[in-house]
Amino acid sequence: MVFLDERLEKAQIVFQERMSLKQAESLLIYIAKNLPAKIECTVSQGKRIGSGESIVHYSPKISGRINHMCKYVFDSFECLSYGINYTDFTFLKFMTIPGYYNEHRKEVRQLWDDVRKIVNQYFQKGQEHKHKKHSKTKRR
Repeated sequence: MVFLDERLEKAQIVFQERMSLKQAESLLIYIAKNLPAKIECTVSQGKRIGSGESIVHYSPKISGRINHMCKYVFDSFECLSYGINYTDFTFLKFMTIPGYYNEHRKEVRQLWDDVRKIVNQYFQKGQEHKHKKHSKTKRR
């Protein structure tokens, strides 16, 4: 039996950097293109409205389902935030069966690993792009 901490670790993908809603949507498009998958989701966030007509956005959440296009496998997920700044996304987590990692089909656990690999590629490409951009600036 796999216990809670290990199960949570395998069902959760922590982003290498905080992501705005636009960046998180870009990541989902990247996942859909590279898995390949169909992703259906909804976006929600809290809003606090002050007396001075100010609106503060917080606790963004993307909830949805990733459907692998080449295999009959899908799973529900959420993109959430934690930490001091609750306005950006910091991780993606798949919905799990409380207490049991092995109760998830092998194909579902493989989907988690495949998505994790694609997310890591996405951030790696972003770092390479930033490095190239920084190198070009230095040469000038």
